[in-house]
Amino acid sequence: MADPFPPREAVHPDQGVYMVYVLAAWLHSQFHLPFRACNALLLVFALIIHAFGVTISSPILTTLPSVLTKLGVEPAFRVLPVCPHCLEVYPDKPTTAPKCTVCGTDIFKTGPTQSGRARTEHDRTPKLRFPVKTLASQLAEIVSLPGMEDELEWWRKTSRKSGRYSDFFDGAISKELKGHDGKPFFQNGILDREDGPDGELRIGLTLGADWLVFVDMGSSFRAHDIYIIGFLTSAAKLRSRILHVQFLLILLT
Repeated sequence: MADPFPPREAVHPDQGVYMVYVLAAWLHSQFHLPFRACNALLLVFALIIHAFGVTISSPILTTLPSVLTKLGVEPAFRVLPVCPHCLEVYPDKPTTAPKCTVCGTDIFKTGPTQSGRARTEHDRTPKLRFPVKTLASQLAEIVSLPGMEDELEWWRKTSRKSGRYSDFFDGAISKELKGHDGKPFFQNGILDREDGPDGELRIGLTLGADWLVFVDMGSSFRAHDIYIIGFLTSAAKLRSRILHVQFLLILLT
């Protein structure tokens, strides 16, 4: 599989600058260093280089969003237009109608742009947007990581003791859940332990949906165990029409 990240020379020709970019991105993603702090780090680094009179062959980026984009590590989400009145979701295509086919409300902003010029077909900005990333695209990225398939199959070769519950695969659900062929989805016979049933990698997922979630990060749960599918609009805007959330969730099922 081709490397999804751009080569170092394409990010910045000077290796020292590239390393600072990586440092800022790592501090942000691993330790949640705020955007402003990362911006300050990048700006101070650029000022130090300038103070020493070092000649840089290419300008130094001083904002974290631009660095993340340059490194190719910014998550890619599809942004779907949503009717601001009834929450009907529409595809992100140029052929999407300007008005909701259900209630007739304008889906896209009308009138002049912020710069004062008249809007064109290239200025179709939804009034309400739903960023979404499919499970299939995320799983493809995850499984492509070196050693990930072995990590997902470790349970097949783990010794089990009757009456002892050590993980999900000791429970009844893993044994009773059926696949499309009517057989246990997580079947693990002697012939399945090396490559899985019919040579397939079988992954179990759980889907949780809420508009306000509190997580106890002190437990064994970690934030990197979550794979974000989409972002709902704020609870305050949905409070009076909470039953309409299924229009957004239908994309995830």
